[in-house]
Amino acid sequence: MIILCSNMNHYATWMLLFWGCWLSVLSAQNTTVALGDWRSHLSYGNAVSLAESEEAVFFGTPEAILKVNKEDQSLEYINKVSGTSDMRIQTLAYHREEQLLVVAYLNGNLDLIYDNGAVINLPAILNNNILLDKTIYHIYPSGRRIFFSCAFGLTIYDLDLEAFSQTTFTPVEVFGCTQLDNALFISTNQGIYRGIEDGRNLLDFTLWEKQTQNLPNNYESQSLIQFNNKIYADVDRELYVYEQGNWQPLAGFDLNTQTSFTSWRPSGNGDFTNNYRMSLSYNQDQLIITSRSPRYFLMNAAQEMETRDQPGAWRVEEVAIDQEGIVWASDQGYMHRDGAYIRPNSPSTKQVSDLHTDTEGNLWVAASNYNTVFAFFDTNGFIGYEDGTWSTYNRSIYPSMDTFFDVIRIVSNPVNNRIYASSFMSGLLEYNPADNTVKNYDQYTPDAPLQGVVGDDLRTRIQGLDVDEDGNVWMSLTEAASTSLAVLRRDGTWKGFPLSFFRSGNKLGDLVIDGNGYKWVKQITGNITVFDSGNLDDDTDDRSILLTPNNSALPNQNITALVADREGAVWVGTTDGIVIFDCSATVFDGNCGGLRPIITQDDFNGFLLEGEEIRAIAVDGANRKWVGTNNGLFLLDGDTYEQLLYITAEDSPLFDNQIQHLAVDDVSGYVYIATDLGLQSVRGEATGGRRRMPDCLGNVFPNPVEPGYSGPIAISDLPTNANVKITDVSGRLVYETDALGGQAIWDGADYTGRRAQSGVYFAFVVTEDGGQKGMCKILFLN
Repeated sequence: MIILCSNMNHYATWMLLFWGCWLSVLSAQNTTVALGDWRSHLSYGNAVSLAESEEAVFFGTPEAILKVNKEDQSLEYINKVSGTSDMRIQTLAYHREEQLLVVAYLNGNLDLIYDNGAVINLPAILNNNILLDKTIYHIYPSGRRIFFSCAFGLTIYDLDLEAFSQTTFTPVEVFGCTQLDNALFISTNQGIYRGIEDGRNLLDFTLWEKQTQNLPNNYESQSLIQFNNKIYADVDRELYVYEQGNWQPLAGFDLNTQTSFTSWRPSGNGDFTNNYRMSLSYNQDQLIITSRSPRYFLMNAAQEMETRDQPGAWRVEEVAIDQEGIVWASDQGYMHRDGAYIRPNSPSTKQVSDLHTDTEGNLWVAASNYNTVFAFFDTNGFIGYEDGTWSTYNRSIYPSMDTFFDVIRIVSNPVNNRIYASSFMSGLLEYNPADNTVKNYDQYTPDAPLQGVVGDDLRTRIQGLDVDEDGNVWMSLTEAASTSLAVLRRDGTWKGFPLSFFRSGNKLGDLVIDGNGYKWVKQITGNITVFDSGNLDDDTDDRSILLTPNNSALPNQNITALVADREGAVWVGTTDGIVIFDCSATVFDGNCGGLRPIITQDDFNGFLLEGEEIRAIAVDGANRKWVGTNNGLFLLDGDTYEQLLYITAEDSPLFDNQIQHLAVDDVSGYVYIATDLGLQSVRGEATGGRRRMPDCLGNVFPNPVEPGYSGPIAISDLPTNANVKITDVSGRLVYETDALGGQAIWDGADYTGRRAQSGVYFAFVVTEDGGQKGMCKILFLN
């Protein structure tokens, strides 16, 4: 889009200069993601399953599916944001004749994903009221039927009937299914069973025959498959073959050792006691055997066995060899193509202990399995999402991070453009993007007031981290002997503050700094301490006050979230709703006890989010509050506390209702949401506002508004809370609104609700004080 125009001083002048302000709205389409659109940011690490079609290979991970297109190696991300119905993949299978991917989830839910993009959900197992384990272990497509091997038995879905046509409940777990002629074979934890499809009712499991001839007593079978008109099966970790009505141990020839064998079992360097699982599949002319080790095996029709090792693998779950002879492997560590790692542009882990966005719109993730009690010695470090690219910062890149464990908090410092990460174990880390270096600070750093955990000379534990408006980095120490807070000043010098200001003990948690520069510190054992450091060079003006349920509106001592908003108020999340301290300037006078607003919701009066366990709070550009709970995500008006949105996993692409962390990007308006199932984002309506009117107002999306588009129209990059008037070419006022932070939203209709007609419309923008004005144009094509 090409826009040439300038700021105007009066609305009348805008109209006179209209023809001198030229806009080529048809030259290009703005590719910005639309408001309300969701993005997934999953890790795609641990590959638990694999399926192959003629055109692509599908890797199932615990969270979602990665599709690799064979022709150009391009990647597609298939998950709840892109249209699947659930998360937590159990297993996959591809039905070549029907050109569809069958997906089983851990909870028993099922999806059929066709090559044309259609997704059909099959929730019958999930929603069935049977009080049994609903795990689906294996999927076997055959003709117009799909067989599902489950913990409760065998169930069959008929594509013609579009329904489950038969279910055989069994007293044993069914791990796999296959067919040979008119017989079904299933592998179970109590052996292999055979059922004849000759009109007998196979719903009755007593009609199935347990296979015992030449087989061990009390054996288990984890998998089986029909290959070359024979059945091959795992029998107590040894491969057996069924041919002409008889079972025998596999006898063949080992191509690697050039020796014959009369029985065969896979051997590798995996832990076969705890992790063994034989998996059987085949390509055009070879049986493929894996056993959760870096080694896999190929057998041809003559029963000649070849041993292969998968380079760089840890525990190979499944292998596919495509029509070009390319080897694809799903590994608990990585996904492989011909021995090379497949590396999607995604976070290196789904673990999130903190989220933060900087002033440039980059996301920073503290990546650990955070727990306020236990150390996990996690070495994931931290992750950056910069200009659409994910990068990992840990000991594999920076040797000095070798013992920097359990990163739990992360912030950016806009004054010196550095990133600071604190650790549950190892103190503070400073990352300088300018020269790509890191620096560590802990209890042994000269002149730093950092202290280790009492009685532990190895752990420097920092649980709270924030940056003040002068660029000083503040941190709260927990379980230290005598120091409560430490500050790394902008000039590189340090200062510490004694524990005596914290009357509830030395277990300090999160820290936020309000508009007055006061430090609000959560104490892990309950309560909040507000600390005023005054002049950093004057120790005599320091002061603190303790807020408890006895002297404030706090409903309990279970404080779960702290955030300072854009107008100076501090919002505190608890296990029983929210308390707002909109009087922090007088907190040391004892006159700021906080407020629990009474809200009318569904004809019921109650405290704001009463009964909800608040997990995270984030503030957007319009000072609205995004609140994460154990029951989904809320958006609250910053002034009236009105509930503007309530988002749940049941009615949206939200991965999970248990929200762990939130962050809002002021540049784009994206709200980043971390759950135990992974990270995602949704583009909100509000952005951070500019201080001054831009030289040319033209960041409008979409523009032009194409026929059929009915979504919101965003006018971005505006001064904070600017007024926007939209008129037609005659000057008739069509719509008026105020920007949400730095972005105004128009639904494309006038005050009567009528859709705008084809033509050019003008958006006239005025700042709150009336001192700055600007204009942009929007083209409608109906």
